Amino acid sequence: MKHSLTYFYSLYRKKSFRLCLLICWISLIGISIYQLQYLKLAFDFESFFAQDSPDKQFYDEHKKAFGYDNDYLLLIIEAENRLFSSSVFTALDQWQKQASRIEGVEKINSPLSLKRVIETPFGLTAYPLIHFEDSTKLAADSSKIAQHPLYKQYFSFERKAMIAVIQHVHFTDKKVEEDFLKQLKASLNSSNLSKTSLVGRLTAQQSFVENIKHDFIWFSSLALILSAIILLLIYRSFRLMLVPYLMSVTAMFFTLGLTSMLGIPLSILSVLLPTIILFVSTSDAIHLLNSFRHTQKSSHNNRLSEAVHKVLIPTFLTSLTTAIGFISLIFLPSSPIKQLGILAATGVLLAFIVNFLFAPLLLAKNYKQAQGKLPWKALTVIIFRNRKLIYVIFGGFILLSAYFTFQLNTDSYLLRDLPEDDEVRQSFELVDNSFGGSKPWEIALWPTDSSETVWNAEFMNEVNKISSYLNDSLDFGRVVAPSQLLKYANQVNKGGLVGNYAYPYENTQDLMGTAEKLNRYLNGAVINQEGNYARILAFMPDWGASKTTRKNAKLVKFISDNVDQKVLGYRLTGTSFLIDKSNELVSLNLLKGLLIAIGLISIILAVYFKSFKILLISLIPNLVPLLITAGLMGLMQVPIKLTTTIIFVVAFSIAVDDTIHFIASYKKQSAKNHIWNTLKTFRLAGLSIIITTLIIVSGFSLFILSSFATTFYLGLFLSLSLLIALLTDIFLLPIILPKNR
Repeated sequence: MKHSLTYFYSLYRKKSFRLCLLICWISLIGISIYQLQYLKLAFDFESFFAQDSPDKQFYDEHKKAFGYDNDYLLLIIEAENRLFSSSVFTALDQWQKQASRIEGVEKINSPLSLKRVIETPFGLTAYPLIHFEDSTKLAADSSKIAQHPLYKQYFSFERKAMIAVIQHVHFTDKKVEEDFLKQLKASLNSSNLSKTSLVGRLTAQQSFVENIKHDFIWFSSLALILSAIILLLIYRSFRLMLVPYLMSVTAMFFTLGLTSMLGIPLSILSVLLPTIILFVSTSDAIHLLNSFRHTQKSSHNNRLSEAVHKVLIPTFLTSLTTAIGFISLIFLPSSPIKQLGILAATGVLLAFIVNFLFAPLLLAKNYKQAQGKLPWKALTVIIFRNRKLIYVIFGGFILLSAYFTFQLNTDSYLLRDLPEDDEVRQSFELVDNSFGGSKPWEIALWPTDSSETVWNAEFMNEVNKISSYLNDSLDFGRVVAPSQLLKYANQVNKGGLVGNYAYPYENTQDLMGTAEKLNRYLNGAVINQEGNYARILAFMPDWGASKTTRKNAKLVKFISDNVDQKVLGYRLTGTSFLIDKSNELVSLNLLKGLLIAIGLISIILAVYFKSFKILLISLIPNLVPLLITAGLMGLMQVPIKLTTTIIFVVAFSIAVDDTIHFIASYKKQSAKNHIWNTLKTFRLAGLSIIITTLIIVSGFSLFILSSFATTFYLGLFLSLSLLIALLTDIFLLPIILPKNR
C-alpha cells in the first residue's frame, strides 16, 4: 500500500496533474455554490412521527373518516374596549365573508356561527344566537352564551377574547401553504378587527422555518469567521491556516451543494449541518498538515508520501467511525434526525476525500519542520506521578454522574424550542391559558359488535362516561363528543332551555333520531356517515409529553375499570399522541442506536488494532464523557427528547477520533519504556488532538447563541462532552494503556 501511495502522490510533481486537480476542485466548488440558491428550509410536525409504527398506520386509517386533526387555524380576537359589541361583531362578520372566499378555506366557525336549534313541525330549525345588528339584544345573547357549556367555549375564561376556527384543506405544497397564510394575514390586516392573532400548525411551522433560516445564515457565517480566526491564532501563518480552512470550507460547500441537488430541505436539525461539517472536517486537514510538518524527508514528494502514510489509515478510520455514528441516527423514530445522520455521514466521508485529494495542492515545499512548544515532558511526569489521584477523580465523577443519570426523564413540549418572546409561542400560550388548550387530542371509538352502530343507547352511555371523565377529572378543554349530540337533542326536545342541556339517561334511544339530524348539521364532525365509527375530540394545553402520557394512562385505567368494552372499543390517536408516542420510545431507540454505533465502531477498531484489550481500553475514554454528560443533563433537569438524543451518538462518534489517533501513534513508538512512549505520542499527536478538539468545540459552542432551546442544549452538551473526552484522552488514557504494546 505504501508503494501505491508513493506512486499516486508522486503525480503531484507533475504540473499538468496539479492543474487538472485544481480545475476540478474550482469547478466543483462553483457548482456547489450555484446550487445553494435552490437549498430549501422546511419544518413539519408530522416528520417527528415514527412513520412505520402501528399507531401511525391506525391514524392514517382514522384520517379517512375525519381528516387531519390539525388542519385548522384558531383566530384569536381581542377587543380594545368591550368585546360583546355590535362594532366588533360587524367587523368579524365582514372579515368572515371575505376570508371564506380565500382558496383553501373550507369553513369558518365563529361565535357568529352559533345557532339556537329548535324543533318545529317542519323539522329542526336553527336561529342565529348573536343578533349583532340589534345592540339591544346583545346583553341577553351574552347571558345565554355564558350559561351554555357548548357556546361559551368560543370565549376566553375572562370574557376578554373570542376565537374563530378556520378549517382549511390539507396542504402538501409548501408554496401553496405559504400563499394561503399570506392571504389570510392580509385579510386580517385590512379588516376592522383591532387585535388578532392566528394559532395553529401552519403558523407554528412558519415560525420554526423563519427561526431555522435565521440560525442557518447566522451560524454558517459565524462558523466561517470563527474557523479562520482560530486557525490563524493556532498556526500564526496565513499560508498554514489556509490548508485546513479551505479543505473544511470545500467539504461544507460540497455537502450543501449535494443536499440541494438531491432536493432535500434542511429541517430544524439539518440546519446545524454546515457548522458540523466545517469543524469536524477541519481535523482531517490538521492531522495531515501536522504530519507533513513533522516528517523529516529531503524531497517534497517523499515528505508528502510519508506524511500521508502516517495519517491516512487513522484518518480514514476516524472518518468512518464518525460517519457510522451519524448513520446510527437512522434508528431514532424521527425523519429530521435520520436526515441529519445521513447528510452528516455523507459530509464527513466527502471531507476525507477532499482532504487527501486537494490538500496536497496547498502543501508548500518550504514549510519548516514543526517544533513542539507545549510542555509535554512536564505533563507526562505529572500524569504518571499522580495516577492514583487521576483514578480517584475520574471514579468520583463517574459515580456522581451515574447517580444523576437516573434523574433523567423523557419529556418534550411542542413550542418550548421557540424563544419566549416569539409572537407565535405567546399566541399559543394565550389559547392554553384562556381557552383551555391549543393542542388537539383524539380518541377513536367504535361498537365492539360490528353489526351495531354508534346510534345505540348502550354505546352512547359508555361514550358519556369517557367525555365526562375528560371534562371533570383530566382538565381537557373544549371537549366535543358524540354524547353531546344527545345532550343537545335533549335540550331541543324540551323547548330549547339551557337547563335541559344534559345527558338523557332515561329516554336515550328515543332521542337518537334528533341526535342524528344534529350530526348531519355538524357535517359528521364526531360520527362518520355510516354511523359505525366515532371520535371524541378535545384540546389541551402544552402539558409536555410526560404529563400528557400520565393523563392518557389514567384515562386508559378509567376505561378499563368503568367502561363496558363488550359494548365500546377505543384507541388513542391523533397528531399530538403520535409525537408523544415517538418521544416515549426515544430512550429505547437512543440506546439501540448508540449500541449499534459502538458495536460497529468496535469491530473496526478491533480489526485495526488487532487487540481485544486495546479495543476495550479505547472505549473507556469515550464512554466516560457520555456518562458525565448524561449526569449533567440529569442534574440540570434537561429532559431526553427526540431532538436532544443525538447528543450522545454525535459526541461518541467525534470523540473516538482523538482516541484512535492517540493509540495509533502510541503503537508506532519503539521505546521499551511506557512513559517514554507516552511522551513521544504526546509530541507527535498531542497537539493535533488538542487543536482539533478545541476547533470542534468552538464550532459547537456557537449553538449556545441560538434562540432555539434544542440548538442551545445541543451546543452546550456537545461542547462539554468533547472537552471531557479531551481531558480523558490526555489524563486517563495514558495510564490505562498497556505497557506491552
